[in-house]
Amino acid sequence: MESILYVLAGLMVGLVAGWLPSRNRAAALAKQLQEETSKISLLEAKSARSKGLADNLKEALHQREEEVNALKQEGDEAKGTVTALKAQLTDLDAALKDLRTQLAAAEERASASQ
Repeated sequence: MESILYVLAGLMVGLVAGWLPSRNRAAALAKQLQEETSKISLLEAKSARSKGLADNLKEALHQREEEVNALKQEGDEAKGTVTALKAQLTDLDAALKDLRTQLAAAEERASASQ
């Protein structure tokens, strides 16, 4: 009977000796899991902020592209206006030369008739 008690006591000591490290290991793993979960939460928050910033930058870039395209169109329209004004200036210059020629001819006739 005494030997049975020793066997049972040995089993109890063995169970406790095996259970304590397992419990400590489980607690350490639970703590590590909690730390990793916290890190993941922080990374997800940073990722969400980065995504928000990236979306804001994309929108700003899109707006700048629209502004550039509008300015290009205005530039093209201005070039057309400049071309038309140059043509008008050329026509006015030719008309002015013609008027000067007519004036010179009229002055010669006036001089000759005096």
